[in-house]
Formats: sequence, structure tokens, C-alpha cells
Amino acid sequence: MGSQRNGFKRERFVLSVDVGTTSVRCHVYDQETKIRGSCSTQVVALYPEVGHVEMDPAAIWKGFITVVKGAVQDAGVQMCQIQALGISTQRGTFTTWDRKTGVPFHNFISWQDLRAADLVKSWNRSCTMNGIQGVMKVLYFLTRQKRLLAASLIVFSTQHVSLRLVWALTHYKQIRQAVAEGNCCFGTIDTWLLYKLTKGKVHATDYSNASSTGIFDSYQMCWSGLLCSLLSLPLSIFPKVENTSHDFGSTDPSIFGLSIPIMSVMADQQAAMFGECCFDVGDVKITMGTGTFMDINTGCKPHTSVAGLYPLVGWKIGPEVVYLAEGNSADTGTAIIWAQKLDLFSDIRETSAMAYSVSDSDGVCFVPSFSGLQAPLNDPKACASLMGLKPSTTKSHLVRAILESVAFRNKQLYETMMRDTHIPITKIRVDGGVSANDFVMQLTADLFGRKVARLQHREMSCLGAAFVAGLRAGFWRTREELKKLQSTDKVFLPKVVDRDDSGSWNREYTPVLQSWERALRRSMNWDKKPHILDQRGEEEKDKQSITAMATTEDKAATKENVSSWKDSIYNPRTGELLGRTACSWGLILLFYLVFYCFLAGMFALTMWVMLLTLDDNVPKYRDRVPYPGLVIRPHALDMAFNKSDPPKYAQYVKNLESFLQRYNDTKQESNEDCPPGDYFMQDDAPEKKVCRFKRSALSFCSGLSDTNFGYSEGKPCVLLKMNRIIGLKPRGDPYINCTVKKDNPIQMQYFPSEGRIDKMYFPYYGKNIHEDYVQPLVAVKLLLTKEDYNKELAVECRVEGSDLCNNDERDKFLGRVTFRIKVVDIDVNRKLIAIATKPFGAIV
Repeated sequence: MGSQRNGFKRERFVLSVDVGTTSVRCHVYDQETKIRGSCSTQVVALYPEVGHVEMDPAAIWKGFITVVKGAVQDAGVQMCQIQALGISTQRGTFTTWDRKTGVPFHNFISWQDLRAADLVKSWNRSCTMNGIQGVMKVLYFLTRQKRLLAASLIVFSTQHVSLRLVWALTHYKQIRQAVAEGNCCFGTIDTWLLYKLTKGKVHATDYSNASSTGIFDSYQMCWSGLLCSLLSLPLSIFPKVENTSHDFGSTDPSIFGLSIPIMSVMADQQAAMFGECCFDVGDVKITMGTGTFMDINTGCKPHTSVAGLYPLVGWKIGPEVVYLAEGNSADTGTAIIWAQKLDLFSDIRETSAMAYSVSDSDGVCFVPSFSGLQAPLNDPKACASLMGLKPSTTKSHLVRAILESVAFRNKQLYETMMRDTHIPITKIRVDGGVSANDFVMQLTADLFGRKVARLQHREMSCLGAAFVAGLRAGFWRTREELKKLQSTDKVFLPKVVDRDDSGSWNREYTPVLQSWERALRRSMNWDKKPHILDQRGEEEKDKQSITAMATTEDKAATKENVSSWKDSIYNPRTGELLGRTACSWGLILLFYLVFYCFLAGMFALTMWVMLLTLDDNVPKYRDRVPYPGLVIRPHALDMAFNKSDPPKYAQYVKNLESFLQRYNDTKQESNEDCPPGDYFMQDDAPEKKVCRFKRSALSFCSGLSDTNFGYSEGKPCVLLKMNRIIGLKPRGDPYINCTVKKDNPIQMQYFPSEGRIDKMYFPYYGKNIHEDYVQPLVAVKLLLTKEDYNKELAVECRVEGSDLCNNDERDKFLGRVTFRIKVVDIDVNRKLIAIATKPFGAIV
């Protein structure tokens, strides 16, 4: 793709920037996804206090400008050759700033920041949260809506923006003042960069970044008003949420010398998912970098997890919304870098060979939990540990144990994902720095029992943002084109797998995995009461440890623990069962009996009061579907038949004949002969009359003159009607218009004439008081010719000429209907049969 100037073709490129936790990287991609130029700079984290992790907004902005200019210069191209800019950013890192001046009120508060830990702990233990969770569980039990189940399982986390933002509002007076004046902006890194790049013109984010904050409702696709009310967060400060593929405006010319269109912003893990071309339900992406992030495409609905998987919006492009379920392990690359600092190896590239140099880890187990354990264990108090050390243990054994722990955590996440989502896995692709280790990749494939692919591109977040921006700008046309551009570096096949590739894993590792899981359990809940010990406390702890080492006391403690465990079930000395006496159990059962009887009485009372407010004839609330749907008879959206074979179209004829029984002229004679052209109003009439619609008005499609409704001659009839809506009075002069999606249109006949729907059949007053009401019909006779036979024709019919909606992208049946029809000509089939039955030699 290029532009023509003075007879020379100038090549075009897509620019993509990834703002990560440790670096800002920029790549210039050509149309073959080759990196033509690159530049990166480090991100320096600030630690002003213990547990506080910040980033300087000015440094992020300067780094962004530097890498963009550096990558373009490295590519040897000019800024005017950049067709689109895509931005991928780390998630959950935010700041606030003055809407008028653009000056930040504070540094970026990182997703790693722990300043809100006390708030998180307080809220999760609060009566308010317990009450909300309890109410949501009851509502879920009554309605079975997954959104309510998700609300009943919600807990706050320091990785969520919500309580870190509450902390900022509490501790920074200038933010509260700006909020009161309506002059405060909130944003994650992508929002801040958009604001800076457009000189304050754009305050926006995309759905993938918004859903990663913990403040966004992924079910209703908007900022959560309930959560903001609960935490007293002002909705006015939040950015507008746009599609992931969106024209966010252009960079100000003063920044790069000219304007560059910004065509996408995206969260880093969702961008990596798009970069891996995981577009289908069941596609899995594993990013193994500082941490491991495992994402599965769950399709068009968010997944409600009970195992700790987080539901995210993957991307929203046009009307399409793709959701992901994500599990993560925080200490993948961290563990390997820690081992390198201990001089277990000098070059990370050596680790795979070191692991393969020994047959096993010599019984050593490593637990990679420097930052606690995430899903499915969800234990923030777990500690990292090495267990099973022996005099024979070497560096290679330790390295193998560390690499094995990475693959074991992958297996845990994979099994949790399989068990929790019940979505069949279609493919697994891996990226990130740790994916370069062949030992980890092969062991992961063995444990999964499935093939695992590693692509040549490693910077998947950058590539994903580039893909989305390029599609928006027309640099690439379709996703199929993107799939063809992907190149695989290596595919790792499991050593043992079922023939059907159903996920049977290598059982050779069962004993090792069981030992590792025992080590994992011993590392859990390690820091029960986190605190800082002074010197005196350390001495006291040492004394207690020495005392606890006495063998006789250990035996006594063991006996006491066994006795205590038995007494917790039944204590024969006090007669307590599960900690309660018979009297206590009786009282508590009586309390709950009275309590639930009271609840049942309250429920019955509220239901009785509600029923008193309902009308027997008209529903109280009728605003859910404001416009009618359009349906067809025969009751089939795909019709195919042989016009010379009556049994093939008999079902359609029978369906039409059965449907038209209510419209027989003899039955319609008893109905009212209404004046045409105006509404038949009967608001005050105690008995509602029905306007006459005779079957004979459908002429050749009535089934009276032609009992086969035109199917025998290859010119079939189709009946259309609008769904009933109480009180509907369409404006204008509604009529049905049908078109065929092909180059040459076909002729059609409409009955009544021109497909008119007379307004005398409106309004409809409801089933109870308008009992014999029949909807007006429009018959469409398709005048097919021989050229139209043996082809599948797509026919779309719409309600035109009125205010009725017929173009809602969310509901394809609202005011319109599309069906496919194929008429087979027997003569053509005979020719095909004759050719097929000729001897082979004759054909040659």
C-alpha cells in the first residue's frame, strides 16, 4: 500500500507504541508485518514510600515522543509515510489532571501499588460488602442472571483502580476541589496520552482498558453507577469509552511536525490476544513475561467465574464485542531473574540446556510466589520457597525446578480455565520473553496434552495495536489477511496425547507434580499476621523456635492436635456436636425457622400488593420492544425444494394452508368492515371489534385459485406479518418492500397491491379484550425465471414508509426479515446425473 506522487510510489507504514511496566517500545510495521524500525526506552518506577509505586507522567510523555521519533528515524522513513498510530498500554495505572491546564495532580499510581491495601482489606470485610454479596446471591437464585452471580462474587483488589482512586480522592485536596468545580479528568495511561497527543481535545479510552480498571460494568458496557455510588466516585471525571478500533483524532502537528491519525488504543494483554490472531471462541493466548497471563476467547458474552478468572472486554470493533476470561501468575520472569541474581546461571539462554542436562530436579520443588498466589488458589499471603534440597543438589537441579514451577503454574491456570469456562480449546499460542525457553514450552505442551505454538513475533502487544489500527485505516483489509501474515517459530507437540487430541497429558510427571503441589500447600498462608519485627521481637521468636524443636513436646503437641480435631466434631465430655450443645442447636434451628417464616410472609405480602397494581388486560410496562418484528410464513428462514417433486415442498404448502385458516372468508364475514385509511380507535368501547381481513385479498397467494401457492411452478409465495404490540399506531403509510441480494433483481408481486398495510388494523388492544384480532398480511410472490433456479437467493423484506424501525444492528428481525430460498430445476439435475453415469472412458 502506498501513495502516488510525481509518478513515484511512496510506501506506507503503521506505527505502534507499547507502554509497559519497565519500558516504552515503538515499532514501525510494513504491510508484511516486518519491523522496519524500532526504538525503546526504560520506564523508571518511583518508590516514595513503602508499598507506593509511581511513575512520572512527564517521563512517560517524554519517553513516548522519543521512541516514536527514534523508531521512524531507525526505519529510514518520514513521518508523512505513517498511515496510522496504534497504542498499547499497561493496565490499571492511572492519574488525574486539571481539565483546563492539563497539569497532573499527582504521579501515575501503578497497578503494582499497595497504598490501598488497608482500604481493600477493610472493604472486603465490611458489613456493606457482605450485605451486597448476600443480596446478589438471593437475586441470582431468583433470576439466574449471571451478572448478579458476578456481583455476588466480587471482592476488591489492590490491582483494581477503584480503591486506589478512592485513596487519591481522600489524600489529595486539589483533586476534590477540581471535582467540585467540574474541572477534574481521570485516565489510565492511554487516556493521558490521547489527551496530550491531541492537546486536550480528546478525553477518551477504549473498552479493553476500561474493563481492566475494576470500575467498568462489562455486562452493561458502561462505567458502573452502582460501584461509583458505593465508593463516592464522581462519574464526571471518567473518560468517554470508545470502540477499540476508532478514529480518536490526530496528533497535534506541533508534536511530530504533522498530524498522525490515532486509530486504536488497547490494553496490553488484549492487544497481545489480537496480535496472536485469537479471534475465535476457545482460542487461548499465554503471555509469559514478568508474569504469566492466560486469556481465553469466550465470545460475545462475559464469563462469570467462581474460580478467580477475571472477565474482560477483549476488543470492540464496530458492533462486535469479544470477551476474554483471564487468569494470571505474577512471578514468572521474576523468578528467573531472581535465580540469575543468585548466580545460578549467567545467561538466561543457558537455562534450557541446564534443565535438559539432568534427568529430574533431584526432588527439589520451587514455589514461584514472591507476590502471593493468584487463580485458582488466590492466596496473597503465600511465600516463595525452595524445598527438598539435598547435598547432591546442583545448580542444574535448581534451575530445572524453577523452570518446572513455571510450567506447573501454567497447568494450574489451564485446568482452572477448562473447568471454569467449559469452552473447548481450539488453539494455544504463546508469546513473551520466557516463551523463548524450549524446556518450559515443551513441558507446558506435555502437561497440557496439546500442541503449543510459539510465533516469530515476540512483541505481541505492539503487533496487536498495529493490527487494529491498520484495519481501521485500511492498511490491512480483513482478519483473514492478518492470519496469513502470522509465521510460526516453532510448534511444541506433547509426548503423549490421545488420537483425538482431547488433552491427555504426560503422566510421567504425575509424582513430580504431586510433590510440587504439596510444597505449594506448605507455602500458602505463610504470612498470617504481617508485621515488622524489631530486634527484641527477633530474639523472642528465636527462643520460641528453639523450644518448639524439643522432640517430646512435638509428640505431645501432635497428640493434643489429634484430640482437638476429634473434639471439634463431637466432645463426649460436654456433649457438644460441632461446637454446640443440643439446647443450642434447638434454639438456633428455632430462630431460623421463625426467620424464614417471616421472610416467606413478607415475600407473599409484597407479591399480593404488586398483583393489586397490575391490569388484567394490559401489561404495566411495555417499553422493552417499541417497534414490531417482521416474520414470515412458511415458518422457515432457509427454504429449498424441487418444483417438480411435490413431497419436497409439501411442508411449506401445508404450513401456509394451516396458517391461513383463521383468514378464511367465511370466518372473516363476522368481523367489522372498517373504513380504510385511518386508525380504528376503540379506547372507550367495552368490547373491541376486529377489522375484516379476507384470505381472498391475497389473490394468487391465497391458496384458493392455486392450492400449491406457486411452489409447483417455481414461483413461490411468502407471507409476511408484523408482530403484535399493544397500542401501536404506525405513522405514515406503511408497506412491505423486498429486495434480492444479487446483481440482477427479480420480479415480485405483492398482495394486497404494492404491499400496503392499512392503518385500520391498528391499534391492537391486547389478547384478553381483542381476542379474535388477526394481523394484516402481505403476500409476496417471487416471479423466478430459469436463470434464478438452482441458486440460493437471499431475500430481505423491510417495513417502509413509516416511522417503524427497520435498521437496528442489534436486532436483525426488528422491522425486517431476511430469508434464503433455492428452487431446484429437475432438468438440470437430470443432465448432471446423465454425465455422472457415463463410463469413465467416454468422459475422457
